[in-house]
Amino acid sequence: MIKNEKSTAINEIVRKGWNLIVDNMGEADARRFIVSFERGKGDSVQETKKFWEIKR
Repeated sequence: MIKNEKSTAINEIVRKGWNLIVDNMGEADARRFIVSFERGKGDSVQETKKFWEIKR
């Protein structure tokens, strides 16, 4: 791990990263890029089916 002489707060890193992405891709594509990492896990279709089976 690389150590910086000055530690940057995580919110500042996120802000700078977001600004870099938006500046290079535009806001719409930046959002799509970020969302692509937040797909979640598991099988949402199966989870939804199980949920509604319980509710019947």
